[in-house]
Amino acid sequence: PLGRQGTLTEPPSELISTPESMVTLLQNDMTLYLKEGYHLATILRNPCLIAGHQGLIDTYMDIIGQILQADGGKMAQQLAQETLKECMDMYADRTTITAKLIDVKKQIYRFPSVAVDQLALFWGIVPSTIWKTIDTMENTEVISPQNAHHMTVLASISAELRLRTYIANGGQKEN
Repeated sequence: PLGRQGTLTEPPSELISTPESMVTLLQNDMTLYLKEGYHLATILRNPCLIAGHQGLIDTYMDIIGQILQADGGKMAQQLAQETLKECMDMYADRTTITAKLIDVKKQIYRFPSVAVDQLALFWGIVPSTIWKTIDTMENTEVISPQNAHHMTVLASISAELRLRTYIANGGQKEN
């Protein structure tokens, strides 16, 4: 399927569906798989229309917004806390700086967008693109204009590094 491959204990997930079915998949991913280190919920919160009808995306995003902000933003808070816990566990044993290999994709490329995404969720803002989310956080005074500028620069540097790497490698390649 176009989605998550099946495992020994879980069936595969199809990622082309109606907005309502995609919301169900997102809710399942948020509640069942996030604690196992899967991040499909993060991806499903930020759809991009390539072809089709914008109305489907709008319907989907409206439902997602309602779910994330329901019950005082409980689901958004849960997502933010779970990701924060995962990040804290990843960096917990960093008492000294050492020369070693790192997962550049997770620790350099994705860190700015994950940090902005989780900060927005924590404050009850439904994230979209990193730049729109930073603007929303600045406009709602969650962050100062100066911090918004710093976050935008960080996100831009990360995106540039990623693009330069892809250009140097002749495309996106996983090792």
